[in-house]
Amino acid sequence: MRGVTIHAAGIPDEFVAGHRIRLEQALVNLLDNAVKFNQRDGEVWIRAGRTAEDRVRVEIEDNGIGIPSEDLPRIFERFYRVDKARSRRSAVRDSAWPS
Repeated sequence: MRGVTIHAAGIPDEFVAGHRIRLEQALVNLLDNAVKFNQRDGEVWIRAGRTAEDRVRVEIEDNGIGIPSEDLPRIFERFYRVDKARSRRSAVRDSAWPS
């Protein structure tokens, strides 16, 4: 176990118009990455609330390894991974073949 602590106090119930499954997938992906790429005994903070424009804002912050500045322009490309070596390990681990 990595020992990552997740802090999520005071998150209000809010209604968000949109595709529930897609929103859930996005939030789970962000939380998964915040834990997976965190340091041992790291922390993740989840905050949510209404903005001045009456929109719902969700923030997920961690104290993990971060993303190198040269990779930031590409993070929204489909299937882009910052750490290529980690990508190969994940593909083997997540495949149907026994390891």
